[in-house]
Amino acid sequence: EYELSYQGHQGYKKAEVTGGGVPLNEINLKTLESKRLPGVYLCGEICDVFGRIGGFNFYWAWVSGRLAGQSSAASLEAPTEKEADA
Repeated sequence: EYELSYQGHQGYKKAEVTGGGVPLNEINLKTLESKRLPGVYLCGEICDVFGRIGGFNFYWAWVSGRLAGQSSAASLEAPTEKEADA
């Protein structure tokens, strides 16, 4: 319920990445799980990562998306602490 209005865009030739995002020290870099919100996995431009123009940001988006997805799926398969203690 948070609407963001926009006036259009300037097309692919002017497209760039966004700046800022979740600081990397707040993310488990082996899984991309948020340290502040366990169970939330972060990837792409939501993370404070900048790459040079030339495909590096696309690469980060794809690679981090894959890692976050795999980590999220693995966390669903892993037993919880309560299940492990039982």
